[in-house]
Amino acid sequence: MAYLFRIISKRRCSSTILTHHRFDNIINTQVNKSIKYYSDSQKQKIYDDTPMVDGDLLSDDDVPRFLGAKGSFTQKLEFIDPFEETGIPIYRVMNRKGEILDAANDPIQKLSRETIIEMYHKMTLLNQMDRILYESQRQGRISFYMTNYGEEATHIGTAAALDNNDMVFGQYREAGVLMWRNYPLEMFMDQCYGNRDDLSHGRQMPVHYGSSNHSFATISSPLATQMPQAVGVAYAYKLSKRPNVVVCYFGEGASSEGDCHAAMNFAATLECPIIFLCRNNGYAISTPAKEQYRSDGVAARGPAYGLLTIRVDGNDTFAMYNVTAAARDRALRENRPVLIEAMTYRIGHHSQAMIHQLIDLWMKYLIGIKLIIRYLD
Repeated sequence: MAYLFRIISKRRCSSTILTHHRFDNIINTQVNKSIKYYSDSQKQKIYDDTPMVDGDLLSDDDVPRFLGAKGSFTQKLEFIDPFEETGIPIYRVMNRKGEILDAANDPIQKLSRETIIEMYHKMTLLNQMDRILYESQRQGRISFYMTNYGEEATHIGTAAALDNNDMVFGQYREAGVLMWRNYPLEMFMDQCYGNRDDLSHGRQMPVHYGSSNHSFATISSPLATQMPQAVGVAYAYKLSKRPNVVVCYFGEGASSEGDCHAAMNFAATLECPIIFLCRNNGYAISTPAKEQYRSDGVAARGPAYGLLTIRVDGNDTFAMYNVTAAARDRALRENRPVLIEAMTYRIGHHSQAMIHQLIDLWMKYLIGIKLIIRYLD
């Protein structure tokens, strides 16, 4: 007796009764249609788009033919131990003295000296704005503020490599991106003070900036909610063939949220032109990274989701520029999502749980403003 299967019609919500043989043919056809070709830098196949025939699974080549994975058979019983693996390398352009390590990476080949000076100007301007608004919050003039101390290079280095029409979804500490796009200082003040000139008319918390004229989505308080939203916009760009990418900033703390998983998985499977930029400063408020995850940072997750992935020195403005420019090119040209993990330091009021000696060390040697000053000197 033939098995009966019930398939619900999507159009009329009617039921169709199929024999086992017919149902089997439909499933095989759909599987073969859904299998797609995907290649990494070595042009290895994860999925094979050639139709399967019964003899493939019984062939003598002894090649694994599992859908959704690549690899070869082994007789060695061995677990992958993440603590024995070599860490993901950190791309950089300058050493701690501000010297270019490889002439091929010298930004002067892509950026004029005037542009580099403008990058330095925006970084110091952001620093000064932070100082004024942070003191305003301490004086009770505004209700809330989050500084960007120590992370200026991650803002300006990336913003300079983007097209001003590329949509940005930020978290909290991306004011430098807006500043690079010439968002006026008066509008920063209006938003933080919530006065009558504020675009959101005082309905948002301070530092929750947003401007459609600057392609910057309004900041949302809950962590990581911007990530699946950014993927949706990137998918829309892809469908409309718009020549832009979406950039989604987040911290390593937000990577612990479920929205992060959903966003990266959707971005990979839908092949969206999006750049995920993680600012890993080691602390989520006062929770250290070692209490958040046991992986090698956030970048280790990228390959598992099928994302092009790179780790970069987030204090090196030129490294941030080079990586973002390359990521944008590949995301747009290949419709492939990219994950950038910027290793940096946050030197602000959320850093009070850190050791003060470390903060002094970072302030003296490592923050991006210091490095770009040494380069210009």
